[in-house]
Amino acid sequence: MRSTDVDAPELDNSDVRHEYSDVPVRAILGFGLGLVVVSALISFLLWLLFGYFDAEAKREDPRPRPLARQAPSPPPPRLQALTPPEGRGFDAAPHDELIRFLESEENLLESYGWVDRGTGTVRIPIERAMDVLVQRGVPTRPHASPPSPNRGGAVGESNSGRTVGVVKP
Repeated sequence: MRSTDVDAPELDNSDVRHEYSDVPVRAILGFGLGLVVVSALISFLLWLLFGYFDAEAKREDPRPRPLARQAPSPPPPRLQALTPPEGRGFDAAPHDELIRFLESEENLLESYGWVDRGTGTVRIPIERAMDVLVQRGVPTRPHASPPSPNRGGAVGESNSGRTVGVVKP
């Protein structure tokens, strides 16, 4: 059934017609194909250009000397690495060394000894040092002289011992 075979004459408009050529398909396909070809050509030329740059960089780089290829050792202190020995899990030596170190530090904290005989500085256990502090009290600084009457200290802020002049009304 064609649209002109409709029984409703009010739907028929003889002045309105459709376009016979909507879009230039050949021109759009030609443009797309040209775009693909130009993109491929540019990509190929860039690949050649970067290959040239890479060859130039390799040519200008000096050949490394055999002794320079060794990785430099890190600065001290050098830490131990856990390397698994044959037939066992991880090596226990670093763990044992840490335990020995912690035991020696604990021994220093819990024993009496000289730090410096020349100055008379000794080391005492922590528990004993706390008892001495409770008995003698915490040492304090000697009292500073009071500020002069025309100068007052800055109140409520750190002033590093400086005094700030007070303006009297």
